Amino acid sequence: MEIKATSIVMVPINKIIPNDKNNNIHTEEQKRYARKIFDYQGFRAPLLISNRTGKLVAGHLRLEIAKEKGVKELPCMFQDFDSEEQEYAHLTADNALAAQSSLDFGQINSDILEFGPFDIELLGIKDFVIEPVEKLEPQCDEDDSPEPPIIPVTRRGDIWLLGTYYECEKCKKQYSHEDGDKMNKECPCDL
Repeated sequence: MEIKATSIVMVPINKIIPNDKNNNIHTEEQKRYARKIFDYQGFRAPLLISNRTGKLVAGHLRLEIAKEKGVKELPCMFQDFDSEEQEYAHLTADNALAAQSSLDFGQINSDILEFGPFDIELLGIKDFVIEPVEKLEPQCDEDDSPEPPIIPVTRRGDIWLLGTYYECEKCKKQYSHEDGDKMNKECPCDL
């Protein structure tokens, strides 16, 4: 596979020509999300411009929002297309492939819970609601437990490091890490 994108250059916004064959339609709600995300994130993804026609192939919404915000120049990648058909195919596929994907809302919900207060509109997901952890589906049946190994990992009398202390398996007496060696010498259960 040949790499077609090799460098990014800053281009004055008034020199970027939208593609009249762009078939992606952006709703006002999508534009509102995009504005909010750009205010939060800044401009992260370069536009894609065809060397063949000089027209924009990917990034029409980003260009529109940047113009609204008074941005003077944008990062762009210039790419070669062998034909009008290849350029059109990329113009369409860039949007169509993204539209075919689906998001794992359960995973997103779990991830968000770790962040604390968070403006979920910055995810760009329409009508997304964070569910409390109690409502999330368990990842497995709570009664399922793995079968014990044929060869046990531990044996009676093993010393386990639990938190900030050692605990004798027989008498349950606890010893600090510094005093762990005393456990073998002074433990009342005579290991």
